[in-house]
Amino acid sequence: MPFDEGRLTLLLDGVRREAAGESIPVIRLRSDRLLCLLCRLKAPRSILEIGSAIGYSALSMWGALEGKADITTIERDPDMARRARENIRTAGADGDIRVIEDDAAAVLDCLSGPYDMIFMDAAKGQYPIFLPRCIELLAEGGLLVCDDVLYRGLAAQTDEVPHKMRTMVTRLRDFRADIVKDKRLYTALVDIEDGLSVSIKQGGGRAAPEEVKR
Repeated sequence: MPFDEGRLTLLLDGVRREAAGESIPVIRLRSDRLLCLLCRLKAPRSILEIGSAIGYSALSMWGALEGKADITTIERDPDMARRARENIRTAGADGDIRVIEDDAAAVLDCLSGPYDMIFMDAAKGQYPIFLPRCIELLAEGGLLVCDDVLYRGLAAQTDEVPHKMRTMVTRLRDFRADIVKDKRLYTALVDIEDGLSVSIKQGGGRAAPEEVKR
């Protein structure tokens, strides 16, 4: 089925309303806009996404690239994976977007790459676990984009956080430190909505400034 931007826009609007009505976390609008801009600038041919939900961000990236990318997206929840496949099929993107239903840590170990771009939007407490393998799978000059790295601003603060969130926030803080200091990456932490990290894989060099204000 040929790429149809108008049909995809209508579908994405419906998927976003569906997600909002059921409190399914999908990428926020301004962050989505930035993600799509990065796709257009980089023009990746191969993308890995960690965390499909119901397929919104995979379809959004696919649309930004006018259907000219192969996307592998990982989702551990069977119902979310099923709904993502349905939305992808409705968009006519099932020849370009593959949904793998499994735990991301297990899948990452089985992938070979390299990927021109990786988008991480999964369980925030798992980001430090996923990061080393993501760097290995990323092509030289490739983009690594991670959503929700500020987590309601808690990960950027030094104040005490509620006990039930403490482990996740601590891991996100560790992830932020790791991704900024890793010499294989040039990273900016972008203060937009709930925060994005944007990294380019490089051979070495200095770390990027930690914050870029909107």
